[in-house]
Amino acid sequence: MDLNDPNAHVTDDHADDDPEFGQYDFYVNDYPIKLLVRGIVVWVIDRGACFKNVVNVVAVDPAVPSALVIVAGPNGRDPSDVNRALWFQGGIQAPIGVPVFLVSQHDIAAMHMSSNAKLADHDAQSVSIVAGGDVVLQGPAPSNQFTLRHTASTMDALSDVLVLQKALPQLGGANGYRFVPVAQTWLETTSR
Repeated sequence: MDLNDPNAHVTDDHADDDPEFGQYDFYVNDYPIKLLVRGIVVWVIDRGACFKNVVNVVAVDPAVPSALVIVAGPNGRDPSDVNRALWFQGGIQAPIGVPVFLVSQHDIAAMHMSSNAKLADHDAQSVSIVAGGDVVLQGPAPSNQFTLRHTASTMDALSDVLVLQKALPQLGGANGYRFVPVAQTWLETTSR
C-alpha cells in the first residue's frame, strides 16, 4: 500500500465523489478519525492532508508523555487553495496532556464546516500552529465553542526539546519589526 495514495485512506465507498479527494496526499472523509500517539510522534505529509470530520488526538498510555507533530507541504492540487497544507474541516480535539504541533511553510486551516462539527464543542487544549502562510480558524455555530489554547508553561519547554531533536523546525523568531500603537487607529470600547 502506498501511503501517499489517497485511495489508501478512503473511509467509505463515496470518498472519491468528494471534490477534495485526490487533491491531498492524506484524505479522510465523513468519519471522525482518532490519532493514537505514544511518545513523540512526527507525521510528515508531503502534499497536504484534509480531514472532513473531527480529528481526535489521544495518548495511548496517559502515563507516557506524548506529543503529536504534523508537518505538511502544500497540497498543490486544490484549486480553492493550492497552498493549503493542513485542512481540519471538522475541527480538532486534543486533551491538555497531548500537545499538538501543526507545522507548515504554507496554509493551515481548522474549521467547523461539517454539520456535526458546527453543532459540537471542540477543545484543543495544547496546540501550537507554525505556518509560513495563512492560518484560518472558523466556527462552530454560535451556540457552540471551539477552544484552541497554547499553554506556554508546558508547550514552550516541549518546543525547545522538539527543536533540539529536529522534530520541529528552527525558527528565526522576530523579523526585526516592532509594533507600536498608533493614535486614532483603535476604538476604545470599555466604559469610563
